[in-house]
This record gives sequence, structure tokens and C-alpha cells, in this order.
Amino acid sequence: MKLFGTICAVAILSCAAAYGQKPPVMPVSPEQLVKVMPGTLKGWVIAEATAQNRFMKWIQTRATRVYQRRKGEAKARITITDTGRYPSSLVRFRDFKPGKANGVEKKMIRGNPALVRDIPERGKQVQILVHDRFIVELLVPPNYEEDMKRWIRSIDLRALSRLRGRRVRELPKTYTMVSINELQPSKNREYSMSITTHAEVEAILRQMDEYEDEIAEGEKDEE
Repeated sequence: MKLFGTICAVAILSCAAAYGQKPPVMPVSPEQLVKVMPGTLKGWVIAEATAQNRFMKWIQTRATRVYQRRKGEAKARITITDTGRYPSSLVRFRDFKPGKANGVEKKMIRGNPALVRDIPERGKQVQILVHDRFIVELLVPPNYEEDMKRWIRSIDLRALSRLRGRRVRELPKTYTMVSINELQPSKNREYSMSITTHAEVEAILRQMDEYEDEIAEGEKDEE
């Protein structure tokens, strides 16, 4: 089922060059990210599988799978996010150097920068930056770290690196946002998002102020 509406958003375009990073690109479609999501492991089943576009100062695409143990209630979650190389989404990896600080270990995993930390009562979280653009995140409950290692090995990082994004100087005026539910396709949705820059918003606000001033002057003349 497709839904069509319009949402107004303000795009704040940061200067990537200020951070020594490559300029942003348009993200891949949710369908493309779904194709590189890892399958399940022995003893686990896929409980949730979704993918969607979202707006976080820049359009991004995120795919998520939640895995549950066949016996028991333990759940693991894997997400892959195409940040479009938007600088603020990658700030946690800026000036990356292996080491430990503030409960976070920075290390290389399969040749990529990674952040590892323990989350009380939830388990171990690993975030891997691939191709200076994609963030692969795994959250696995306590006592299942070996399964986490297997999942990390199963993710096709080369396939991620091969996904291309179209370079743009700014976001398009409109963009079709897509939401996919792999297990319940009837919940798939699409809608059109309208994107407005700061300058355009300020121009609209000025026009509104001028219009209100004209109304006020007209009311004075009538008196």
C-alpha cells in the first residue's frame, strides 16, 4: 500500500570540507540495504525486519533486523545505516585512533574503524564504519558474543562498499520516503517529503511579517 503526503523539513547543509570529509551523497534505497542484511544463525529466528528512509538533517536509509532465540526470550539487533556521508552522523568516528576511553573501545574490525562498548543489562554493542559512509551496528545480549562474531563475519562489507551514492550539492526539493516491512509487506509505505532550506524559510517568514504589517496598516486606515 502506498500513502502520499507532504512533510516540510529544513535541510541544514554543513560544510563537509570543514571536517576534512568527502561531500555528502544521496543514500541508497531501502530495498538495496535489505539485500546486504545478514541472515540468521543456528538457534535464532528473524523476529522483525524493516528498512526505511529517515530525515536526520540529511536523508538517510536504515535497515534493521531483530533476531530472537528459538528457545528463550534473548534478542539481538543488527542495523545498517547509509548516512550519505553527512558529517554530523559520522562525528563519533572523527579523528579515530585505536584505544580505550570512557567505556568505549576503538579498534579495527575487518579493516574498518569500530566502536565497542558494554551496555548494562542489554549486552555488547559494536558499531563499524564502512567506506566512510555506512554504519553497521550490532547489539547482542550477554553471553552471546560468539554469535556476534559470526554475524560480523557474515556481513558482506564489500557489497556495502560497492553501493554508490549520487553526489549532490544540496538535497532535492522533494524526495520519496520509503518504509518496508519484510515480514508484513501490507505495512509498506511511501510518502513525498518537501525539503526547504533555511534561506527559503526565512524568506517565507519575511513575507508573512510584511503581510501582517500590511493588514495592520489597513486596519488603522479604516479607523
